[in-house]
Amino acid sequence: MTPIRPSIMNRRITATSLKNTQNEDKEFKDQLRVLYGKQERFAKKREHIQKTVSPKRDDVINSRQEMRNAMEDQLNQKCRTNKLLQKEEQNKAHYEVYYNKYCGPHNLEATHNQIYKKKEYLKQLMEENRQSECKKKEQAQREKQDEIEAEHIRAMTPCCWNQRHYI
Repeated sequence: MTPIRPSIMNRRITATSLKNTQNEDKEFKDQLRVLYGKQERFAKKREHIQKTVSPKRDDVINSRQEMRNAMEDQLNQKCRTNKLLQKEEQNKAHYEVYYNKYCGPHNLEATHNQIYKKKEYLKQLMEENRQSECKKKEQAQREKQDEIEAEHIRAMTPCCWNQRHYI
């Protein structure tokens, strides 16, 4: 048997106070609230997993309808932005016509736009030329490889006089 310290034996036992029980009740309620919150989250998660793994017909129809509505909203938004861009381009074109009409041919903005468009066109042409040149090189390499393969095949046939010495 282990010896017990006398300080532990002589310790006073205090009666539970009202304040202490209130604190314990409050702590218990807090813990219950946390547990109920966890239980709700797990129930929602379980329901979501059930819907994703084996959805019911109504759930599938609802999800498809939601997707359809979202896609229609995106399409409508895109149409609206396209219309706004077209109106903006038209306004800009009308402004340029009006501006050129009264400011004459020495309009710096118009010349800058022409130079920019010309540069873009030339860049596009250069890129197309590079691509066509690469395609021509690839085609030439393929043809050369085909010729090499044909030569190898011809060398293996018995009608070649290099190998068999008869025709």
